[in-house]
Amino acid sequence: MVGGLVAACLWAGFAAGGLDNGDFGQPASPLFALLVAIAISGLGGTLAIGLFWHRARRMAGVASSAEELLEEVAHAGAEFVWETDTAGRLTFLSDGFERSVGLAPAEAIGRTWLEVLGQGLVDPAQRTIAMAIAGRRSFRDVEASVVPADGQSRTLRLIGQPKHGGGGSFTGSRGVAVDISDIVKARERLGFVDRHDELTGLLNRVGCMRLLAARLRRGRRQDEQPVLLVIDIDRFRGVNEAFGAAAGDNVIRQVAERIRVCARESDTIGRIGGGEFFLLRPHALPFDPILDLTRRLEQSLEEPFSVPEESLRITCHIGLYEIAPDDREPEVCLRRAQVAISRGRRDGRSTHLFMDGMDLEARTMRRLEEELREAIAGNRLALAYQPQLALRSGRFVGAEALLRWHHHDHGFISPTRFIPVAERTGLVVPLSRWVLRQACQDSRRLGDLCISVNLSPIDLASPDFVDAVRETLARTGTDPDRLELEITEGVLIEDTESTLDVLLQLKRLGLRIALDDFGTGYAGLGYLQMFPFDKLKIDQSIIRRSGRSRHAGAIVRSVVALAHELGLAACAEGVESREQLELLRDEGCDLVQGFYAGQPMPAAQMRGVVDRQTALLATGQT
Repeated sequence: MVGGLVAACLWAGFAAGGLDNGDFGQPASPLFALLVAIAISGLGGTLAIGLFWHRARRMAGVASSAEELLEEVAHAGAEFVWETDTAGRLTFLSDGFERSVGLAPAEAIGRTWLEVLGQGLVDPAQRTIAMAIAGRRSFRDVEASVVPADGQSRTLRLIGQPKHGGGGSFTGSRGVAVDISDIVKARERLGFVDRHDELTGLLNRVGCMRLLAARLRRGRRQDEQPVLLVIDIDRFRGVNEAFGAAAGDNVIRQVAERIRVCARESDTIGRIGGGEFFLLRPHALPFDPILDLTRRLEQSLEEPFSVPEESLRITCHIGLYEIAPDDREPEVCLRRAQVAISRGRRDGRSTHLFMDGMDLEARTMRRLEEELREAIAGNRLALAYQPQLALRSGRFVGAEALLRWHHHDHGFISPTRFIPVAERTGLVVPLSRWVLRQACQDSRRLGDLCISVNLSPIDLASPDFVDAVRETLARTGTDPDRLELEITEGVLIEDTESTLDVLLQLKRLGLRIALDDFGTGYAGLGYLQMFPFDKLKIDQSIIRRSGRSRHAGAIVRSVVALAHELGLAACAEGVESREQLELLRDEGCDLVQGFYAGQPMPAAQMRGVVDRQTALLATGQT
């Protein structure tokens, strides 16, 4: 008990207190020192109050010298006593040094603390000792990690005072080392509890704010774009009310685990409180990783959660804040992400970005435009061909060219994402010219197949479009009869006269014209009679319903009959089953296209499929 009390006193600052000893630089007159310290033993909170009453040597006669006093203190509770010369080199080490540090005293004498303890002394401790010795001052806040012979890591606190010889000249430093390992471990455990959420093990609000504050103090490198996400579970209080607090806790743990799965290793995740979670991504790369992350989070959290005797579905809102270089207040950043959630709820959106006037989608589209422009210029796009099967002969007679973009960082990017961007930014013109040129080059390797290429309204409105098609045909040596251009129903009603003129010019070049996605509600019989179509492509939505509805089957029959009455070939899109194919054959449909007939594939693979089919048909096989 006495040893623990004295160690507590030393840890709290005993050596810096006024001992009556000339060697410590204090007057020789009688002094009283009252030291009170609190020592925390583990998490049990054992409280010890140490009272050390020391009288000057002439009054008490207990210690005749500072050396004797330090020896008594060391034996009472400190690990060992030490002394250095004026340069900080160790000159004396008492018993206990070898046991504590794992080094014989003879190996340490003549060396500095930095040389003896090495990496166990963190940088601030190195500076503290060096400055104290140089300034002939006391020190008591130096901690060092040591691994003695028993292999058990310990933390020592070094406490030192200047010592003086005759005439008051500085002769070095002396002090004690105290083992504070238990205090450090308790401090770490208390710190973990202070910063972490007990339910999930994630950082709590305090931990999140401290981490974000440290991140803001560090500043932002030029290539960094940190983004803060707040994920808020909708109506979480209702879960507790309906199923009880235990079920609510279980849902929170499941939410935390799903967020972990969606996040990167470099992301920091926390629980702010209730059903609100925190995610800090330090490096948000261009345009789609953050959007992909929010989509994954939404999809993951939409999956059912397990609660007693029931399956629970929840929804969430996600607020994002792109941290600016001059941001300094973590609470402001958090509040902006929470404001984004409020705006998202107001606008009916599940995800919203708080940025100075710029919407997340707008920023994403801008980045996407830049990447697409580079992909077109660098020829980093590709075409895949989906075959069209003639039902009467069983042969592949055509293929639709489908644009593919495999991004070097983000993999496959769907045309539904980048085609609208191309149309809004004017990139659709160079993009369409690239597709047309590549399809014509590939057609020379695809035998007798007729290649279909999709056109946009912007293509047809371009004044030099017909000339561009004519020039491409000439340069690639493509037979015009093997090139088919597809337009959608919506194009017909935008500028009927101009569109008709362009299509007639294309027909005079010898090309085929197809009406795509027929049945979506725009084109009437008058348009079909007016425009020079060769083929009618029935929209896949009609085909999907054909097997489930007697009326849908009647619609297919009517569309096929209409096409034939107008002298057009009927092609059904989105055929995915044998049942659909048989129905279309029975109704007299000419062509089918879809996964059942064949999936999109590169030109070389398409040529191989056609060659194998031709060989099989030649031998009478199907």
